[in-house]
Amino acid sequence: MIISRILDIYMIIIIIRVIFSWIRPKSPSHFHYLVYKLTEPVLEPIRKIIPPIGGALDISPIIVLFIIGILKSFLI
Repeated sequence: MIISRILDIYMIIIIIRVIFSWIRPKSPSHFHYLVYKLTEPVLEPIRKIIPPIGGALDISPIIVLFIIGILKSFLI
């Protein structure tokens, strides 16, 4: 199913963003900006509801991955 594949790809993009947040290169590439632009519209609303813990631990990617997993289970 195409929607399931799209959700899989989006999950991978979110995981890449999490890895980028750990690495933090000195000069971000165009790929970094693309990943940011693709994920921020989904992560920002969740971050407004549940702000980062202690100002540093952002759990919004975990919540989005969980929601995508639920969506995928309904699609199957």
